[in-house]
Amino acid sequence: MCDENGELKECLRALQKEMFDIVDLKATIYRNRFEAELSSQEGTPFDAVRHDLEKIREELFSLPFDQAGRELVAKFQRNFSKLRDFMERVDRDIA
Repeated sequence: MCDENGELKECLRALQKEMFDIVDLKATIYRNRFEAELSSQEGTPFDAVRHDLEKIREELFSLPFDQAGRELVAKFQRNFSKLRDFMERVDRDIA
């Protein structure tokens, strides 16, 4: 059971990294497109690429899963909801 919990924690760490990589990629695409196509317009609407995803503290991954599991899952649920909102906002602003 302990090994399985360790593997799950490693997967969650990797999942968090991927989530932030997606945000970084989407923000870069948005900025590049804005600079290439819309730079003649006044202002820079980079507010669209701000996000409020919460980076999960490394200490939380280190706690026993029976203590931290519910909090980890809840944080991931909130972050996926925030990721969806971020993606929709950026797509809407790019269109």
